[in-house]
Amino acid sequence: MLTIGSGPAAGVTSVVEIGKKAGFQNLIGLDIGGTSADVSLVYKGEARTTVEKEVEFGAAIRLPTIDITSIGAGGGSIAWIDKGGALKVGPQSAGAVPGPVCVDRGGEEPTVTDANMVLGRLNPSYLLGGALPVNKEKAAQFISKKIAKPFGMNLYDAAKGIIKIVNNNMANAIRRISVQRGYDPREFVLFVFGGAGPLHAAELAKELAIPKVLVPPHPGITSALGLLFSDIRHDFVKTLLIRSDELDKEVFSKIESSFKSLEKKAKEFLREEEIDLKNFELQRSVDIRYWAQTHELNVPLHKEFALNTFDQLKRDFQKKHEKEFGHAGGLEDLIELVSARIRILGKLRKPRPWFKFSKDGSVKKAFLDKRKVYWKDGFMPTSVYQRELLPMRALIRGPAIIEEMDSTTIIPPKRKAKLDKWGNILIT
Repeated sequence: MLTIGSGPAAGVTSVVEIGKKAGFQNLIGLDIGGTSADVSLVYKGEARTTVEKEVEFGAAIRLPTIDITSIGAGGGSIAWIDKGGALKVGPQSAGAVPGPVCVDRGGEEPTVTDANMVLGRLNPSYLLGGALPVNKEKAAQFISKKIAKPFGMNLYDAAKGIIKIVNNNMANAIRRISVQRGYDPREFVLFVFGGAGPLHAAELAKELAIPKVLVPPHPGITSALGLLFSDIRHDFVKTLLIRSDELDKEVFSKIESSFKSLEKKAKEFLREEEIDLKNFELQRSVDIRYWAQTHELNVPLHKEFALNTFDQLKRDFQKKHEKEFGHAGGLEDLIELVSARIRILGKLRKPRPWFKFSKDGSVKKAFLDKRKVYWKDGFMPTSVYQRELLPMRALIRGPAIIEEMDSTTIIPPKRKAKLDKWGNILIT
């Protein structure tokens, strides 16, 4: 149970740390791989967390975890036509075997990667730095056969339709973790990673009116890098189930004793893990809900639990409920204190910035060629660059494509990209 979602969670740690270095506190993380898209939210430099996570078939696990919304949308997602004649993309995936049609391993179901290949966004000679040979003509053949001909449209409109639908699916996932929880995407930076993330970032940002996109160096390994950025964190929980009308001096004292008991356990944990007691912090919080509700919200408690701090705690709960659900009760409404929580954070040393610009890099040297790429209004000559040879603060105007070994970043017409001092691509 403790390892469920640990890979995507490591990616969110990278979003926090890389975003912080780049000067951004509010970020929406989007990790697009071969089979799924994982969406997270960072607000004021802190990753949004939850105490309950739904897994398969509506089953939930009640463990503290980073709040991540996952959908079946990625490079291997299959495009298909349902019984009603509508075009769908995913959640079925071609996986690694047989994979997209273009990798020529026997696959016959057109995927998102095949659509990007047909549109010219992917370089058939440079997937995995040229280590993965592909068959662009075969991708075109099966998109025509299975999607374009049934709809009576041309190959490129069919491929563009596949991209539009998968982008719409991902945009809805972003809305679920932002708009539906009281956050305005226009106030965030879209941080994209995973091998397929930078292919879809600019169009998603436009769809959601997000003003800026950040693409970190080597986006395909950003989640793995997050493990190096991680601190030690552990949560200690004690069930309370106490209504606000049951609170008196004795109960307040009992709850405060529960917190102190949890803090003692937390410090014992640190000693067992041989963590320097000088490099940690303890954070108190309470899980609260309105009486008779089935879900609760975690609310920080900044001081000891007493009458004067409880009033502030209740106000904080109401504000959070209003933000999350669009409504809240009054101060007189009955609430229930569900659990007391102590979160311990053991601070670890972080790696130094690891991206190194080429000493003799320049926009001219990074330029590879021009190729025709299908954009909104048809094919346009598009400049292609090698990311590793771009210098710090290089400015690239769209339409353009930036290639690297593990990913491809597209800059649509009328957009521009700039490299910051950390090697991140910022698209505006």
